[in-house]
Formats: sequence, structure tokens, C-alpha cells
Amino acid sequence: MQLGRFDELGSGVLNINRYLKAYSGHDHPQFIEGAVFKTIIPLDEGLNEGLKTLLETIDTIGGIQSKDLSVRLDRPIKTIERQIKELVQRNLIERKGSKKTGGYFIVQPYKNEE
Repeated sequence: MQLGRFDELGSGVLNINRYLKAYSGHDHPQFIEGAVFKTIIPLDEGLNEGLKTLLETIDTIGGIQSKDLSVRLDRPIKTIERQIKELVQRNLIERKGSKKTGGYFIVQPYKNEE
């Protein structure tokens, strides 16, 4: 039986948990009930400016290679490789394609398993 829009009720908390895990590594936010409903999302593992600009560049130019990132951001290739490793570990970017022609892409925070 299909319930239409009612199928989606209650899925917001699950989606918040998925997004939070994907972007920060935290399992879940803190929910506080009272006169109002408050959600506290821990963001203590934020990105520094170097990682933010790298992530923004990869988001703008999907499929870019590390050598091109090094030139575009005017950073040593070793620095770019270290920063890429951190973003991959945080599941924020992923490499697609062959070693020679592949590049880095933003990871979707939630991939539908259906």
C-alpha cells in the first residue's frame, strides 16, 4: 500500500543523520525537546581554509586532477596530495576514472540505495 506524502514523514531525522555522517563523521546530532524542538549539529571538525578552497575548486571543476589543482591553487603537489587524502578520508571527494585520465569529484552526501 502506497501512502504518498505520508511515506516521507519521519525521514527527516534519518536524512540529517546521513548528511552529518557524510560531512563530519559524527553519527548523529543532539535533539532537544521542550517548548521548541532544537537540533544541535556538532561542527567541531570543520575544514580549514586550504581544504575549503580545494573542495570548492573540485566542486566547480569536477574531474580535475591533482597536478591541475596544484597549478590552479598555486600549492605544492605534495600539499595538494595531503589535502586530497584528508578530503577522501572524510568522504567528501572521490577519485573516478583511470590513473592517467581520472580526476576528483564531490561525493554525494546520500546515495539512494533503492
